[in-house]
Amino acid sequence: MPSDAILKFKGNCRIERAHDLHQMLHGPLLSCLPATIDCSGIEQADASFFQLLISGQKAFRSRGLDF
Repeated sequence: MPSDAILKFKGNCRIERAHDLHQMLHGPLLSCLPATIDCSGIEQADASFFQLLISGQKAFRSRGLDF
C-alpha cells in the first residue's frame, strides 16, 4: 500500500501563489497517493488557499483517496 504524500505548506499561501500550491496537490493526485496536509509553516493565507484545500479534498475523494 502506498504511503501518504505529506504536503508541507509554508510561508505565503495567498492568491499570488495559487498556481504553485495547486501543483503541490496535483502531483499526489496524479500518482494516486493519499495526501496529508501540514499547515504548521503557513505565515499568511487567504480565501484562495482554503478554496484550494476544499477543491483538493473533493478531487481526492472522487478517486477514493484520503486527504
